[in-house]
Amino acid sequence: MTLALSLTGLDLSNPIPGTYIEVKFAQGQTAGDLGPKRALFLAPKTSSGTATVDTQIIGPVFDEADAITYFGAGSPMHRMIRAFLAVNKSIEVYGIATTEASGSAAVDKIIIATTAAANGVLSVWICGEQIDTAVVTGDTVTNIGDNVAQAINNRTWLPVTASNAAGTITVTGKIAGVELNSIRFRTKITGTGIATTVTPSADTAFGASGESGAAIGVGAVSYTAALATALPRKFHYILPHSQVSAGIDAVVDQVYVQAEPSTGFRQKAIFGAALTPAAAATLASGSSLNRARAAFFNCEESPEEHYVLCAKVGACVIKEEIVDPSYNFDGYGTREGQTLPLLAPYNDSAKPTTAELKSMLNQGVTPIGFTDGGQPYIVRAVTTQCKSGSNFDYRARDRIVVAVADRFADDMAAKYAAAPWTKVTADPVGNAKEPAPEFATPRRVKAMLEQLVSDYVDFGWLDPAKKQTTLDGIQVGQDPSLPSRMNASVPLYSAVLLHQHALLVKESSQAT
Repeated sequence: MTLALSLTGLDLSNPIPGTYIEVKFAQGQTAGDLGPKRALFLAPKTSSGTATVDTQIIGPVFDEADAITYFGAGSPMHRMIRAFLAVNKSIEVYGIATTEASGSAAVDKIIIATTAAANGVLSVWICGEQIDTAVVTGDTVTNIGDNVAQAINNRTWLPVTASNAAGTITVTGKIAGVELNSIRFRTKITGTGIATTVTPSADTAFGASGESGAAIGVGAVSYTAALATALPRKFHYILPHSQVSAGIDAVVDQVYVQAEPSTGFRQKAIFGAALTPAAAATLASGSSLNRARAAFFNCEESPEEHYVLCAKVGACVIKEEIVDPSYNFDGYGTREGQTLPLLAPYNDSAKPTTAELKSMLNQGVTPIGFTDGGQPYIVRAVTTQCKSGSNFDYRARDRIVVAVADRFADDMAAKYAAAPWTKVTADPVGNAKEPAPEFATPRRVKAMLEQLVSDYVDFGWLDPAKKQTTLDGIQVGQDPSLPSRMNASVPLYSAVLLHQHALLVKESSQAT
């Protein structure tokens, strides 16, 4: 046999004896979308952030310092990126600051009753963080209040600021709007004989403590301008800060438009919420959000704001999914090597019951559950698509059906791009000679698709029991109206995730 071989820089006229070797890298079969995965965050900034709202996409953002510079310390954007990067640094992070809501910021009060009669500690919990301030015998309410306010303000990454006037500490959100209403806070004072008291002592939603002057935030952010800016750019994941239907719907609408063939940006949206199970189910199963490219994670009374929940859970899901699109997230956070860095609600009554878990999963919500020891975990990762019209429809319930299909489409696009085809023709008839390599034929395209299907079965991403059905269902041919287009259709069957074991134990001993 003969073998023609061409080495770079070595031509046939070279007369010098020697051994000449060339090593070429990245010569294997091309996989799809091998560039870095990108996540885009949508959230407001504070006035100290340098980013231009709605028109400037910042990124990649490599660390928390960048997030503070561009978006301001304690802003929802800073807190989301901070939480995400603590878990996942394997993808590129981008942010576009949205215009702050035209409303008012949430405000709440901490009330210190009297001068301290003994030494003690005043503790404030904000966003799941415990802030302790020493109290000394004889400290007046003004002394105590000043110290507590300073301790809160020292934590610049928190979404609030504090000021004191005669023992009444005013805690104010750093941005206007309803989004900070999901902050949880409470107080406690400890010390024998300290005598003074502090309120609110019960865990409460920010702005809803009932203290005089407390008020929830008013106004919702619009994503319209920011989404228009992001439209020409490809991002694999979109993580907005909102748990309000108008903002969520706008994001999902654009995600679906971008995924259409004319653009081909196959994106997924991830949302976080701290709603009651009933409210979360109503939102997720609504006509606008009821779509497969969205995931809605919920933890009622989450100690951290819902958008921080979004960032943390999103970081975990993306980290696993980009490696294995068929990853089973059942119980994620309870097995070795898995960490879901969330906090359990302070009130046990906020932890979902079995009935509430069932209702949320059936209506497109991915709930956060808790072990008996309080460890948070993902119960089951589902999409928000749960209905067809008014009827329940669970064909696209598990995230795997979206993740695997997107990965398959990306891989096939890359293989098309790497193929030598520049022309198209029909398959040769009978014993006719195969056309030149630059011709795409139905047979050649089908062979490529069949190989990719077989690879996906071997990876464990497609159902092996459906392999032959998939192969038999592949159809390829020139478009009868536009012969320059080669059409192909593939019926994918993603692997079926194991969610349940059922066992009937029939103890059948004879009477003794």
